[in-house]
Amino acid sequence: KGGFNKVLQSIESIAVRYGAKFNYNSDVREIMVDDKGVATGIRLGNGDMVTSDIVICNADLVYAYNSLLPKTSYAKTLGNKELTSSSISFYWSMNTVVWQLQAHNVFLAKDYRESFDQIFKDLTMPEEPSFYVNVPSRIDPTAAPDGRDTIVVLIPTGHISDRVNVDLDLLVKRARNQVIETLEKRLKITDFRSMIDNEIVNDPRTWQNKFNL
Repeated sequence: KGGFNKVLQSIESIAVRYGAKFNYNSDVREIMVDDKGVATGIRLGNGDMVTSDIVICNADLVYAYNSLLPKTSYAKTLGNKELTSSSISFYWSMNTVVWQLQAHNVFLAKDYRESFDQIFKDLTMPEEPSFYVNVPSRIDPTAAPDGRDTIVVLIPTGHISDRVNVDLDLLVKRARNQVIETLEKRLKITDFRSMIDNEIVNDPRTWQNKFNL
């Protein structure tokens, strides 16, 4: 109920108050452009067209130019640019409170500077990954039931590329094991895995297929 989601709800409420309408769960297939290069509206996945004076696109730049707008040489150039890293994220509901964790926690690998070469050059996850852990329930009591925690883990890894062949299922498994082993070792926790009640995973495939990143 709280946290950043509350900010989004408040923005939506203010926008609606001023006449905005939100059309959720409607994929955009195309940004329509006239012969002068001016955006005139959007075409939805079901074929419906929505015309407008202004089109604001918040999609990823490479995706927008290559999948939503008419093909141009600039779009092709963007597609060949060096991309940033991707990530593997675990969303855990815990059956207890992990008091050893604060709201924000960073776990750095011993050779963390060198490990970034594996992310950006080899496009994979470092042998010893650094990772970030957020515990929303530490500052927002509504994020978990009493006596429990919610935990988000973010591990940087290489983005999907035709240049390398990475077994992402195996990578996710290794990431999970290494994160848990690190937490147990550094926080002196026994059998952390048994504290996890439920898990949701986002990996580079999720960012690409669901969020067009």
